[in-house]
Amino acid sequence: MNVKQAESWSAAEVIKRWHQLYTGTMISRAFLDGSKLNPQESILLAETVEIWRNRLINIGWFMKNINEPISRLSNIEDNCTGKFWEGRYKSKAILDDEGLLAAMVYVDLNPVRAQMTKTPEESEYTSIKKRSECFKKSNHSNLVKDQPNDLLPLSKHCKTHIQISTKAYLELVDWTGKQCAESKKGKIDSELPDILTRLDLSETLFLNASLNINNSFANLIGKASSIDQHFSKFGLKRACGWVKSLSVLGL
Repeated sequence: MNVKQAESWSAAEVIKRWHQLYTGTMISRAFLDGSKLNPQESILLAETVEIWRNRLINIGWFMKNINEPISRLSNIEDNCTGKFWEGRYKSKAILDDEGLLAAMVYVDLNPVRAQMTKTPEESEYTSIKKRSECFKKSNHSNLVKDQPNDLLPLSKHCKTHIQISTKAYLELVDWTGKQCAESKKGKIDSELPDILTRLDLSETLFLNASLNINNSFANLIGKASSIDQHFSKFGLKRACGWVKSLSVLGL
C-alpha cells in the first residue's frame, strides 16, 4: 500500500473509497450529496475520515474483509463452519524492483504449480492472464496505454512503473515456470528464452527466490544492498535477530 498516496487523499476521496466497501454513515452520505454540515457534524466527519483512512491502508483490516465474505460463501457451499484460512496471513516488505518481480512471478505461477493450468496465460483470475490478453490484443505492444487499467504498469521508461517491459515480464514468468524441479507438481513445458541476461539479474538467485519465496525470505524481499539500506535507516545491521537467514537477490 502506498501510504504517502493515501495520506494525500482528500476527505471526499477517503469517503468515496470507503463507500465502495460499506454504506458509511448518514453524515458521510450527506457530505457526498452536497448537504451543508453543521460544525459538530463536520468535526465528527473529520474524525471518522481519519479512522477510515487508517483502515484503508491497514493490511490486517484488508485481510479481515477478504476473509469474512469468502468464509461465509465457503461454509454455505461445504455446509460447515469456521475460518477460510487456517492460519494468519504473512506479510513481507518488498524493497526494490528485483524483489517485486520475484514476488509477482511467484504469484503468477501459483496456478501452474498447482496443476490448475498448463500455462500462466490460461490461468483464470490472475494478473498474468490480463497482461497476456492485452499484450496479444494490442499486437504485442509494450506501451502503458495498451496495458490493463487496473494493474500497475510495466515500463522501463518511468520510475513510478515496474521497471520491465510487458514482453520481457511475460518471458520471465514463462522462463521461471520451466525451471521448476521435476519433483514439483506443475511445470511449464516449453523452450528457454534468454530474459534474465537482459534484466541484468543473477539467474540462479532470482530463480531460487521466485520459486521458493516463502523459504528464501523471512520479512524482507529484495537485493542484499536494498535490505542493508533498509536496516541502515534504523541504525541496524542485517544480521539482527528477528531477520532469519535471508536468501537475497544478488548484488
